Amino acid sequence: MVGEGPAEFAQAIKEAETGIMETRLLELLFCKGCTMGPGMSSDLPHFGRRARVSQFVRHRIASVDQNEWQRAHATWASLD
Repeated sequence: MVGEGPAEFAQAIKEAETGIMETRLLELLFCKGCTMGPGMSSDLPHFGRRARVSQFVRHRIASVDQNEWQRAHATWASLD
Protein backbone atom coordinates (compact mmCIF):
# COMPACT_ATOMS: atom_id res chain seq x y z
CA MET A 1 0.00 0.00 0.00
CA VAL A 2 1.26 3.45 -0.88
CA GLY A 3 0.48 6.61 1.06
CA GLU A 4 1.65 9.96 -0.30
CA GLY A 5 1.73 13.26 1.52
CA PRO A 6 1.16 14.16 5.17
CA ALA A 7 -2.55 13.23 5.31
CA GLU A 8 -2.21 9.85 3.59
CA PHE A 9 0.98 9.11 5.52
CA ALA A 10 -0.79 9.45 8.88
CA GLN A 11 -4.00 7.76 7.70
CA ALA A 12 -2.12 4.75 6.29
CA ILE A 13 -0.39 4.19 9.63
CA LYS A 14 -3.68 4.51 11.55
CA GLU A 15 -5.43 2.04 9.27
CA ALA A 16 -2.51 -0.40 9.33
CA GLU A 17 -2.60 -0.37 13.14
CA THR A 18 -6.24 -1.50 13.15
CA GLY A 19 -5.34 -4.82 11.57
CA ILE A 20 -8.22 -4.54 9.11
CA MET A 21 -5.90 -4.43 6.13
CA GLU A 22 -3.79 -7.40 5.17
CA THR A 23 -1.04 -5.07 4.01
CA ARG A 24 2.44 -6.46 4.37
CA LEU A 25 4.28 -3.41 3.09
CA LEU A 26 3.53 0.28 3.50
CA GLU A 27 5.36 2.63 1.18
CA LEU A 28 4.95 5.98 2.87
CA LEU A 29 6.10 9.03 0.96
CA PHE A 30 5.70 12.09 3.14
CA CYS A 31 6.81 14.27 0.24
CA LYS A 32 4.37 12.85 -2.37
CA GLY A 33 7.12 11.01 -4.22
CA CYS A 34 10.07 12.07 -6.30
CA THR A 35 8.15 14.62 -8.37
CA MET A 36 7.13 16.53 -5.24
CA GLY A 37 10.12 15.83 -3.01
CA PRO A 38 12.53 18.03 -1.09
CA GLY A 39 14.70 20.20 -3.30
CA MET A 40 12.35 19.89 -6.26
CA SER A 41 11.34 23.19 -7.76
CA SER A 42 9.12 23.59 -10.79
CA ASP A 43 6.25 25.70 -11.94
CA LEU A 44 4.65 22.63 -13.51
CA PRO A 45 1.68 21.04 -11.76
CA HIS A 46 2.02 17.55 -10.28
CA PHE A 47 0.97 15.59 -13.37
CA GLY A 48 3.12 17.81 -15.58
CA ARG A 49 6.15 16.84 -13.50
CA ARG A 50 5.17 13.17 -13.70
CA ALA A 51 4.92 13.49 -17.48
CA ARG A 52 8.42 14.99 -17.60
CA VAL A 53 9.79 12.05 -15.58
CA SER A 54 8.07 9.61 -17.96
CA GLN A 55 9.51 11.43 -20.98
CA PHE A 56 12.99 11.21 -19.46
CA VAL A 57 12.61 7.47 -18.80
CA ARG A 58 11.38 6.77 -22.34
CA HIS A 59 14.31 8.76 -23.77
CA ARG A 60 16.78 6.98 -21.51
CA ILE A 61 15.45 3.52 -22.41
CA ALA A 62 15.63 4.35 -26.12
CA SER A 63 19.28 5.40 -25.79
CA VAL A 64 20.50 2.29 -23.92
CA ASP A 65 23.22 0.27 -25.64
CA GLN A 66 21.60 -3.17 -25.60
CA ASN A 67 24.91 -5.06 -25.89
CA GLU A 68 26.41 -3.16 -22.96
CA TRP A 69 23.21 -3.73 -20.95
CA GLN A 70 23.41 -7.49 -21.64
CA ARG A 71 27.07 -7.56 -20.52
CA ALA A 72 26.26 -5.65 -17.32
CA HIS A 73 23.27 -7.89 -16.65
CA ALA A 74 25.38 -11.02 -17.09
CA THR A 75 28.04 -9.61 -14.74
CA TRP A 76 25.59 -8.83 -11.93
CA ALA A 77 22.79 -11.40 -12.47
CA SER A 78 24.10 -13.78 -9.83
CA LEU A 79 24.64 -11.10 -7.20
CA ASP A 80 22.84 -12.04 -3.98
